[in-house]
Amino acid sequence: MSLRFLILYFLFFSMPLSVWSAPYLDYNERCKNAYELIFKLRFDQALDSLDAEKREHPDNLIPGYLYHYHLFIKTFIGEEQATFNELKHNHEIITGQIKAIPAVSPLRNFCLAECYLMTALSKLKFKEYLTAALQVKKAYGLLTENQKKFPEFELNLKSLGVLHAFIGAVPENYQWLVKIAGMNGSVSNGIKELEQSFMMTREDSDAFHFMNKEIAFTYIFTRNQLKPDPEWVIKFLSGLKLENEPLDLFFSTNIYYSTGRSAQIIPLLENYHADDAVYPIHYFQFLLGMSKLDKLDYSSFSNFNNYVKLHKGNSFIKAAYQKMAWIKLLQNDIDGYTALITEVKTVGNDFTDEDKQALNELVTHQKPNTFILKIRLLFDGGYYQEALKLLAKGSSEVKTAKDQLEYKYRLARVLDKLDMTDRAKEFYLKTIEHGQDLKFYYAAASCNFLAQIYEKEKNYALAETYYKKCLSLRDHEYQNSLDQKAKAGLSRIRDER
Repeated sequence: MSLRFLILYFLFFSMPLSVWSAPYLDYNERCKNAYELIFKLRFDQALDSLDAEKREHPDNLIPGYLYHYHLFIKTFIGEEQATFNELKHNHEIITGQIKAIPAVSPLRNFCLAECYLMTALSKLKFKEYLTAALQVKKAYGLLTENQKKFPEFELNLKSLGVLHAFIGAVPENYQWLVKIAGMNGSVSNGIKELEQSFMMTREDSDAFHFMNKEIAFTYIFTRNQLKPDPEWVIKFLSGLKLENEPLDLFFSTNIYYSTGRSAQIIPLLENYHADDAVYPIHYFQFLLGMSKLDKLDYSSFSNFNNYVKLHKGNSFIKAAYQKMAWIKLLQNDIDGYTALITEVKTVGNDFTDEDKQALNELVTHQKPNTFILKIRLLFDGGYYQEALKLLAKGSSEVKTAKDQLEYKYRLARVLDKLDMTDRAKEFYLKTIEHGQDLKFYYAAASCNFLAQIYEKEKNYALAETYYKKCLSLRDHEYQNSLDQKAKAGLSRIRDER
């Protein structure tokens, strides 16, 4: 045996193992447990578990990835600048580490893409739109490559499905951006991919079964946004094994609210009491306030007030002040209304459509008509018969052109929900006729809902006509969400034809 070989042999076996080890990604049992703790918002316990994993397996990068995941959830819920700054700093560290791993495992590209998507979604909340878009493009490329190399990897379709669905719903005037970025997708295909991912991870034997609930919520949220079908959504939700955990409540109560079931929300949120180890969701106060206000319960004022005092972020702050102002208005306290609606100018931001609408009420001096406001609230809560009874009193209490237009729109919406479809069509058409040249959202929304009726009836030509009509109406409230819904409708009927 040569002297050179003996030296090499000695060096190899005498060096610490860590010198020869390489970073890898392993969702072992401890990491799965940490993930579940993060999903339950028990961050301190999760981080203790991740620290133990790093000590025992320092080259496993899943703890670093899950640390980023926990920062994303904290940023998304709490909207605090300090957490967002930490997330951006951590993003550079963890993505750099994951990039160093050879792309021989599907987890490599998936975790890297998820880091980009989590950071992009957080940046959107803080209006860092350009870098958010660039990170979405990176995620799209990584996931597309992953799907080609590892088509059986069940998590690919979770993230690709969301991207394909929402890319398919991008309004026409922004389609050139996604084409330049090399991205494409359709609503129907994206939803099918999400369903596949959900079904693949549903079995206990699947390696990623522990993520099935997150995938289920992603699937149901995307479908509810882009392919509205309230009965299907509620049936699907009832089939999930929901617990009294914060994110279970967050997703389920938002689904209940969007489908006109606010009465179901009140007992759920009033009976929810988390211990100090759970990261708080102050948004529950806002949602509870909305659910109570929808049945004209003015004690909801305290819920909105709690929200603006407790929440350190900016979303729904303007909307909360608007709702408190509405309560004062409904109680005939005009000075109270004026004082609170004036606050809208200086608090929060206008990232959400609800906050935009609150600001618009202030700057246009469009004080609501209390008669119509009650109808609106009852409708939003799913109290359709009660709303119809108020509407039956006639339009004598509405004087201005704006109020008369909104009266027609509210009547159309209630008739639609009560399956009085022909009458609903009649009043949608009247709303479009009288409102298409005005800067209110009623005509655009009527186009969208009328198109949905025709789509359900498989009258795709008329559905297309009214979705396009919705997109042609500009500079109104809820512009972004109505444009997205109309574009999603056009994508669906293109696939259905």
